[in-house]
Amino acid sequence: MKVTFKSDYTNVSFQVLVHGLTDTCWETCMGRPTARLEPKTEACMMNCVERFIDATTFITKRLMNTTKYRSDTPLEFQ
Repeated sequence: MKVTFKSDYTNVSFQVLVHGLTDTCWETCMGRPTARLEPKTEACMMNCVERFIDATTFITKRLMNTTKYRSDTPLEFQ
């Protein structure tokens, strides 16, 4: 039961992250929808996704390090 809860929580967390990523990048990069994705828009979306992932990874590592130094048992992020 405990493993299932953790797995469900991880799935929900991932879905929230993807939803936030989609909202942020769509609002930033999309002007008006067209029949084809323009190269400029495609490049913007790719850059936005990469920066979003970088920022999320940085924040996660920072929070894990802060938690590690405040607790007796070290946490690791991979």
